[in-house]
Amino acid sequence: MGLELGGAIASDADKDPLYFVVTPGDHYTVNGPTIKPDSSFYGELIIPVRATDRYDTSEALNLVLTVTKGNRVPVIRFAVGGAYVSCDEINVALGQNVVASDPDNDSIWIEIVPGTGYSVEGTKIIPDSCGGILNVPVTVTDGKLRSTQAVMEFVIGSQPQPPEGRPLVRYGRLSVKNGHLCSKDGYPVQLKGMSSHGLQWYGMYMDRQSVEWLASDWRASVVRAAMYTDQNGYITNTKVKNRVKEIAAWAKAAGIYCIIDWHILYDNDPNEYKKEAIDFFTEMAMTYKNDSHIIYEICNEPNGSVFWKKDIRPYAEEVISAIRAYDTNNIILVGSSTWSQDVDSVALAPLSYDNIAYTLHFYAGTHGDTLMRKARVALDSGLALFVSEWGTSTSTGSGGVFPEESSVWLRFLDSTGISWCNWSLCGSGESSAALKSVADTLGGWTAAMLSVSGTFVRDRMRGDELNDSPILFPVENDTVYMGDSLVLRMRVHDADYYQSHSWKVSECPKSVSIDNSGVLSWKTDSCGLHKMTVTVKDDSGAAASVSFSVLVQEPLTVKIAQAEPFRVAAIVPSSGVLHFRFSPSVVTPYRIRVFTTDGRVVAQQSGVARPYISGGSSIPPLVTGIKTVGVYLVEFSTRGPDGKVKTTCSRIAGLQF
Repeated sequence: MGLELGGAIASDADKDPLYFVVTPGDHYTVNGPTIKPDSSFYGELIIPVRATDRYDTSEALNLVLTVTKGNRVPVIRFAVGGAYVSCDEINVALGQNVVASDPDNDSIWIEIVPGTGYSVEGTKIIPDSCGGILNVPVTVTDGKLRSTQAVMEFVIGSQPQPPEGRPLVRYGRLSVKNGHLCSKDGYPVQLKGMSSHGLQWYGMYMDRQSVEWLASDWRASVVRAAMYTDQNGYITNTKVKNRVKEIAAWAKAAGIYCIIDWHILYDNDPNEYKKEAIDFFTEMAMTYKNDSHIIYEICNEPNGSVFWKKDIRPYAEEVISAIRAYDTNNIILVGSSTWSQDVDSVALAPLSYDNIAYTLHFYAGTHGDTLMRKARVALDSGLALFVSEWGTSTSTGSGGVFPEESSVWLRFLDSTGISWCNWSLCGSGESSAALKSVADTLGGWTAAMLSVSGTFVRDRMRGDELNDSPILFPVENDTVYMGDSLVLRMRVHDADYYQSHSWKVSECPKSVSIDNSGVLSWKTDSCGLHKMTVTVKDDSGAAASVSFSVLVQEPLTVKIAQAEPFRVAAIVPSSGVLHFRFSPSVVTPYRIRVFTTDGRVVAQQSGVARPYISGGSSIPPLVTGIKTVGVYLVEFSTRGPDGKVKTTCSRIAGLQF
């Protein structure tokens, strides 16, 4: 609002032209004859004004202006519905379904517009039937003016369950723990899948049928929806967002994960469209806060004169804050400078949020040891990495296919558990494209429809070329008492998630068992130190083993079977020597071992004990060399005439040797 001064407030006796001189002051600006109150000011303005004919100037006139508060129209930034909502009623709320603001900071509220297929009760929508899609217009109002309408889309009915055994069923909601992408149970997982090309050009290759084909035939566990910002992407073509939502729904139905990729490239700096990114990811977080299969990638490949600490990190903190306002759990991927290669610079100043991984991008024909060393620096610092884009070609997307170099990279990713998506699922004619131009867009691709790159990637994703061996996690040595029940659950990771496993335990007492889910059980019936080896084998014959020891203690037991007396007769502190008394009825082989409570053997002796001879000892003294106060276990084992081994344990506390 502005006020232009004119002849109505002054005149000149000589009829000369008049000009106005306005004295500057608080709460208004002056531009020639125009006075403009500050936008935030309401009330009276007293403005000194003088008239002049360029020869003489009048006295000051106090111009009193009363500025009243106007009323401007509220604005909806965006509105979201929901997938698979109740058939009975849908409650809609400001901040939950609708993000809006009022320029005058007045209170605003939602008004649902009546339509076909539903009725309205206040902020409650009642569907007429169960099933289908409802598009419901909504406005916000301050009681005087209404915003333009936005549309909330609701999918009515229950969520179809993904096929049993698919990654989403097995792994559930992902998290980042100790630098690894982990399942709902806390076990490290490795996702493998395909990235789309730019959805504005090749979005048709990511279809309901093709996503299911990737999950079932290629055994993919993730897809990436690459939504360019520039080049007729989201910034100028917001409808491409709808394809992202479709891919997310198809991935969920197929039982795999979906990366929503804010694909900056020629825009170089993610801050170029930061406001749009915050709006976009706020909407995505509102939409998918309850979905465990969504992964957000907030800046594909920052490049040019863009640096982690100065440019990317501040951008990431703002965008992540917007996401976490609604979605507190799902994984967020963050890029780094030089086309997401400088992950070593991130290690110097990582983000403080939970469930963050950093993207590493490579093309096998261009990038090698130097980039791999950068990845090592990041991993050694405790960062979680995710290769959300890699190609079998050079970094141009063409220039041939490099299978040997690709294999080196994939072995590195497998050895470190880093997840990956290959670029790209399309028939663009580039050597990095997985499909030939003749391939159908709906999946069901035969070998003749796959490019050289597509054949290589599919084989590696399926595990046809190289079956990944399962990985057994270490088991700590354990100490229990005689008669206790020991239960240990083995932890296994297999990159070939579709494989089933068989289990075997060996080198242990016969009463130890392990079931087909990897749970080892033993009702301890044998004292002493027992080594055990657990082996797991997959359907293809690849196996892994882990060995550990269980120390079974029996407090102060001094007799063995057949009433053969055995005791520690004397301790000689100065020399660390144990003396024994043992009176077998026949010549008997024996072994004595002394353990710490964590199962470490600190002294041992073996030999043959003969029937007791008056005045002598059938077992010579044991020189232990121990000089530390502590609790020690003396294990005494004999082999009888029947060949059976019998063991007695004596737990001696607080000995000073």
